[in-house]
Amino acid sequence: MAVGNAMTKVAPRIPRLRVAQLTPLASLAFGAFVAVWSGPVAAQTQQDSATPIPSLSSYDNVTRQSIELACIVKKSDGPVAYGVCLNQQIASMKGSPSIPSLSGYDNVTRQSIELACIVKKSDGPVAYGTCLDRQISSLQGSSGVPSLNGYDRETRQSIELACIVKKSDGPVAYGVCLNQQIASMKGSPSIPSLSGYDNVTRQSIELACIVKKSDGPVAYGTCLDRQISSLQGSSGVPSLNGYDRETRQSIELACIVKKSDGPVAYGACLNQQITSLKGAPSSSGLSGTEGDVQQAELATSTSSDVRRDTGPSRAPAANPVDPMSRFTSENVLKVHQGMTSNSILKMFGAPKNVSQAVCGGLIGKQWACTTWEYGDVPYEWASFTFASRNGAFILNNFDVHRK
Repeated sequence: MAVGNAMTKVAPRIPRLRVAQLTPLASLAFGAFVAVWSGPVAAQTQQDSATPIPSLSSYDNVTRQSIELACIVKKSDGPVAYGVCLNQQIASMKGSPSIPSLSGYDNVTRQSIELACIVKKSDGPVAYGTCLDRQISSLQGSSGVPSLNGYDRETRQSIELACIVKKSDGPVAYGVCLNQQIASMKGSPSIPSLSGYDNVTRQSIELACIVKKSDGPVAYGTCLDRQISSLQGSSGVPSLNGYDRETRQSIELACIVKKSDGPVAYGACLNQQITSLKGAPSSSGLSGTEGDVQQAELATSTSSDVRRDTGPSRAPAANPVDPMSRFTSENVLKVHQGMTSNSILKMFGAPKNVSQAVCGGLIGKQWACTTWEYGDVPYEWASFTFASRNGAFILNNFDVHRK
């Protein structure tokens, strides 16, 4: 019995105490004890998980962006250095006026003010706000940015392109430039309409004058009139509708440089390619994709040395070859600035899309650029941008995106 009683005394020490049976007073006392006892542990846990990076959630978007931009370099040095930088920016704002709101200005004026201060934005909200205030003050007594809503799309675009560099100097300089372009049109013929021409001819005319478009509507209109006059007595641009897609694409690529010389030069080049096809061996005996690729390469070889790829791993016609399959790591690593378009054509084949535009407007050095696109955005795709030099396309920059 003594042993049994001893065991009975030990039994309550097993963790099966009836805590639920505590009286309300005892519960309150126990709860107070737990709260006092656990408080320092919770505080210590929060202190351990805290970071030195201050929260910017209480600031407006523009102020927060400017603070973050000012510390973007320090962010890569770790949270301690980043936090110190953020706190320095926050401290610098004490006693300084906040960033002024631009909501009362029209879109174009607001864009010009922001562009004029884009560099200062990365110096922090104080420097950015000071720059914005300076631009706002400069508008006092100025006629501001004139509206171009009364002009047709082509004229408006040409005026804007002519003043695109001045736009980043602020609304006063931008407005002066726009007014100069508007004044220059008085007494000058308007930009001629190209709506009566087919798409290919119109594109060629526009490409021939794409650089002049950035000189303003007067220079652009004069260039267009010159191209239109050159068509008189010319056979124009021949239609390629009778050719299959690969052959047509190859003919167009062979003449893509001439396309930017205007429809007369472009038409002459296309006719030369069409003539070269006469008497050339037909690819009708070839089956599937192999025939299509060899036919395209045959047409292109008149203007560039294209190596025929007759490897055995050809997909059937029902399942065309993946246009991105040639973008192997080995081929991509060979791509470099200064390559010719023919080299790109040899490595990757014909592009899916070809577009031409004016590049370099923001830096004041405008040039006609041609972009080749492969694949499908946003999946696997690639683009190559060329500059035209001495009748050839030279690679300026490129992007390749593979999964």
